[in-house]
Amino acid sequence: MARLRLGYTKSRGGCLRCKQRRVKCDEDRPCKACTRHGIECSLVTGQSTGTPQLSQSSRSSSATPSVTTPRNRGKTPDCDFNTLPAARPSHSGQQQLPSISQLIGPHDQLAAYVDTTTISSVSTGSLSLGGTPLPISPDPYPYFAKFTSYDGEQEPANWASDMELMHHYSTSCYKTIAKGYSPEIWSIEVPKLAFAHPYLLHEMLAISAFHLAFLRPDRHEELTVQATHHQSRAIKGIRGVLSNLSAQNCHALFVASTFLFVGSLAASRPTDETVAQDLGLDNLVDVFLLLKGVRGIIDDATNELRSGPLGEIFRPMPKPDRSVGLTRLMVQLQRFLEKLPNLIPTAGDPNGASIKLEVERMIECIEHAGQTSTSPEYQTLASWPLSLSSSFIGLLRSRNQGALALLSYYCVIMHSTEDSYWFTRGWSVCVMKDIAKVMTSPWNQDCAWAEGWITGQVSVQ
Repeated sequence: MARLRLGYTKSRGGCLRCKQRRVKCDEDRPCKACTRHGIECSLVTGQSTGTPQLSQSSRSSSATPSVTTPRNRGKTPDCDFNTLPAARPSHSGQQQLPSISQLIGPHDQLAAYVDTTTISSVSTGSLSLGGTPLPISPDPYPYFAKFTSYDGEQEPANWASDMELMHHYSTSCYKTIAKGYSPEIWSIEVPKLAFAHPYLLHEMLAISAFHLAFLRPDRHEELTVQATHHQSRAIKGIRGVLSNLSAQNCHALFVASTFLFVGSLAASRPTDETVAQDLGLDNLVDVFLLLKGVRGIIDDATNELRSGPLGEIFRPMPKPDRSVGLTRLMVQLQRFLEKLPNLIPTAGDPNGASIKLEVERMIECIEHAGQTSTSPEYQTLASWPLSLSSSFIGLLRSRNQGALALLSYYCVIMHSTEDSYWFTRGWSVCVMKDIAKVMTSPWNQDCAWAEGWITGQVSVQ
């Protein structure tokens, strides 16, 4: 039974480009294909679109006659390379390459002329078949057209820089965060979550840009702009999902809040300008407020987090030996707690009660980190701000002496992390400078001890 063929109207007056690509031309002036690819259409320029006629001499000089039959219609004739004509000497004595018409049959000579126009080394004269000049293709590289689907829209200008940030995170940045935990969590699981949650992806690119700016001072301004842009997009996305915490998004939100702590410290990392303007203390309080806003993620989804892809973070770690520095700090905090009632009422005064509560919480954070983390200093640094009360943050804003004295001990903890965590460098000295300017007796004794430890004037033994 004969196979039915769908009927269609064959284009015989199409433009040159459509004929070269062997696609149907709509014969508009210009045609839609040329318009889409942004090139001149031969129907507008007036170039000939008819099929060139081969002269009798061209037909007779063909190496292999081509006979079109229903069976071989549309197929390229086989070529026997053993019978190809050899190069012949020219009048100048140099070897001359066989012509295109000698190498292929007349059936394919029209299709081949496109390629000959782009190979200038083969022919130095104008292209012709049977003495008839053929027009030059308006597209110098027509062989790309078949594999191009680009429709002309402008691609984002920053895609290459984002790829640079992704590469930097995957090869370097994650290692600065993964200390004490399996690196696969931060290098494999976290990117998987990020691709499914854009706000996490933005925050991941933000900390990568901040880290790269830290490593490349010559590109600091450029990379800081990128980091700030991504962090702003991340915070906007986090705000949109915080009220809809679920088992599906709690893992991404937890990582985003962890990265946000890193990004907020990196974004406000002290510079000569912030030190000169006494902005270190207020910038640190802003970081505390940001962390306090995302604290509920951990409290409300602990079970899901422990059983999910990030579960290793919540499993007890081998108990390390408590560092000498943290042990010495614990002694100082106990002394501060004992003398606190003599300095400020802790029973009837809400300010005194708030300060006492935060001292006790700092001691608890140090003890818990010493039992569960291989990096207890960093664990304490990140966990204590999560539990700060709004009243205590208000005391810091108003420069309350007792609150600032306690914050000076937090600066000691921060200073102990600066050798291992790039985003904490410079914070302790900058904040202590602001605290020391407003401290008076008797609170300045605690401030002096902390400042001496940070500057190396007090032994940690």
